[in-house]
Amino acid sequence: MRILHFNHHGTDVGGVEGYIIDASHALKRAGHESGLVYFEQDEPGDLLADISEFHEIVGSANQEYLLTQALDHFKPDIAFIHAVYDSIIVEWLIERLPVLTYVHGPYLVCPGSAQYLRRHRKVCPYQPGYMCLIRAQTEQCCFGRNPVRHWMQLRKVYSYLRTYRHLRVLVGSTFMRDLLIRSGIAGEQITISAPILLSSTTPFPQYNNRSRQILFAGRLVPEKGLDILIRAMGNVNGQWRLLIAGEGPERSRIEALVQHLNMQDQVEFLGWCSESRMERLYEQSAFVVIPSLWPEPYGRIGIEAAIHGRPAIAFDVGGVGDWLTDGMNGCLVPANDTHSLTACIQRLLDDYDYRQRLGRHAYEYAFERWSEVEQVDRLVSHFEAALTYWK
Repeated sequence: MRILHFNHHGTDVGGVEGYIIDASHALKRAGHESGLVYFEQDEPGDLLADISEFHEIVGSANQEYLLTQALDHFKPDIAFIHAVYDSIIVEWLIERLPVLTYVHGPYLVCPGSAQYLRRHRKVCPYQPGYMCLIRAQTEQCCFGRNPVRHWMQLRKVYSYLRTYRHLRVLVGSTFMRDLLIRSGIAGEQITISAPILLSSTTPFPQYNNRSRQILFAGRLVPEKGLDILIRAMGNVNGQWRLLIAGEGPERSRIEALVQHLNMQDQVEFLGWCSESRMERLYEQSAFVVIPSLWPEPYGRIGIEAAIHGRPAIAFDVGGVGDWLTDGMNGCLVPANDTHSLTACIQRLLDDYDYRQRLGRHAYEYAFERWSEVEQVDRLVSHFEAALTYWK
């Protein structure tokens, strides 16, 4: 089968792109071919460079012509749509070939793309509607305070929903499924398919895990809750070291907070880290912390840690609870609860046997649940269902 992926980004910038990479490699090992069409003009388009020669950029001009050229050149059996922020493109594809979509985040139903109230720093409980325009002013949850832009974003959400109501949709978690149903997409059209495909089972890591090093990995933006983690670390006893892997607009503010709390010797900012360096960081760390305040659609960092036998501590938001069970493969903490976060960090630092047990369970659970062979079989069955529906 020839699968043509459509995504906004053409290079690896986050979880969506990580899934496209993993899925394409797994599909290739199962005898299927993948190509990529992307829309961000200032990127190299190297997302699938190691397994596919087909990478097409479709800019804002002559889109229909360029899309037609892409279909003619690659001759796909199916379009696999990921983060495409233009419903007109999706509608154009629907008319020409079978389509399967993966909705990776709340952008389909939220004008601010995050389902997150920035001023109150909590998950937004509301459906898209005219109240979004008011909340955008008070919460600054939709690209600042520009009512014209807010109205345009809301219209875009309405357009998405009209288009996606007719499509088969994959999502990563129960949270995402419920979010789409609440916004008007029928439950029978939605299937939960975890965005993780593990290609092989390796022996449980035997390296020493008596480290007191803690890892945070992610973009430095307010909704990732890094400032809450920093404050929680200020109440942790004994020796510890916090490594921060990632970049973003909040870096200067977080660095100032670290200095204010006199924690410069214990907190290290690593900036963006390559995949190989992240591998080493997982190996060297005791566990990872995911203090996100916005509803993470899944929480890929926790699974990457589990592959290395490392447990995760995370706030109970979004889809995190789909894979993290408190006391089994990590610690699930009530959102924005700094006291509970501190207590969990302290226990995992001090109790080596407990930490080792959680890490082993995390490792075993990961390879049991996200086997590549089973995940690819399910994905191919979704493709085949879309092909049958098209006919």
